[in-house]
Amino acid sequence: MKKYLPIAAILLMAFTSDSAAPTDRLGVAGPLTFGGTTYNLAWATKPSATYYVQEYLPKGEKSADFKQMLALHLVSQDTDVRSVAALKVKELEARKQSDVICNYQLITSPDNKEIILDFLLSQNMEGNQGIAEFNVYRYKQVALGAGKTGVLLYAYSKRGYGAGIDNFLKTLKPVRTEAIAAMAAAKLPAVKITD
Repeated sequence: MKKYLPIAAILLMAFTSDSAAPTDRLGVAGPLTFGGTTYNLAWATKPSATYYVQEYLPKGEKSADFKQMLALHLVSQDTDVRSVAALKVKELEARKQSDVICNYQLITSPDNKEIILDFLLSQNMEGNQGIAEFNVYRYKQVALGAGKTGVLLYAYSKRGYGAGIDNFLKTLKPVRTEAIAAMAAAKLPAVKITD
């Protein structure tokens, strides 16, 4: 008997893998530009019938140790931005129990149609291989044709590693302010499911 992951579990996963020739499943082959940096399609997956992920990296960066990344996540089933964002907030609340720097802020647009979630998290902070990661997610309801809607998540991530984490955290305040402003002002890519 096949077992399918519920959408909540899928959205909590972090996907990072390099691929020689990623398949653009959303009609957004790129390149994309965010904050003055150009990002190229580096990886794409469809982990379920209604969930798509595409990651974009600056030239020369790899998924395993990226410094900056853009990603598109599309939930192609009938749901709303609040429900999808609530899954991530639930994950972050649970993570706070074991991650001392985990924190987040949720901003809802004046018309209640979009949500921006920015958050900070870490992994293995005591070790030399530690990671600190800042993220800004923008959730928006999108039309998918034939009367169907879905939720598009446009995501920006920035990381610091090992000995560079202290400096990463010390210089994060202006980076955070600029990234949130850029995310709020960004023209989101128009997605069209191609498979």
